[in-house]
Amino acid sequence: MRVAVVIPSLGRESLMQTIQSLQGQEYDQLIVVKEGKNPAEARNMGLSMTEADIIAFIDDDVICHPDFIRQGKCFFEKHSEIDFMQGNVFGNIETLFPNRLFISANLWIRSGLHHFFDEDLKSSEDLDFCWRLLDRNRLWGYNKDCKVWHPSDSHYEDWGVKNKDNTLLEMRHPKRYKKLMEEDMCL
Repeated sequence: MRVAVVIPSLGRESLMQTIQSLQGQEYDQLIVVKEGKNPAEARNMGLSMTEADIIAFIDDDVICHPDFIRQGKCFFEKHSEIDFMQGNVFGNIETLFPNRLFISANLWIRSGLHHFFDEDLKSSEDLDFCWRLLDRNRLWGYNKDCKVWHPSDSHYEDWGVKNKDNTLLEMRHPKRYKKLMEEDMCL
């Protein structure tokens, strides 16, 4: 099973630490794409550049656990019915996104889903991506053992729902969006 790691990058200094955290792990392809218009565009470009069986999306400021790739790969080998997987994102970011699922800081998909991130969304494109997969009856799983540490820094402080324009997300997924708002979850 071939694994590609796709990292959309803002060109932060932390990118080198992220890449170093992958050293010694067994993956087939590492694709770093400079973010242009938005992270969705970079993720889509990364998707188009690989023929791997499984694609792991991570952010350019995470630190991958030494067992990150093995845990993700084993999960997909054990669960052939699963189309996409949310890995464990821990660290300071938990205080800002305590109940958030479908964070592309550690999101894995099987190839061949013929599905892309929506480049028209200004934010929450990862959530929209996963909700559209669910709408197509794709199965997902959560793997607590596939871990990345994600920092919380100043650019995340304004990510609350009140500060975002999520009109398109709400229009596309009214029931899920309403439930998310009722549960007071972060986007």
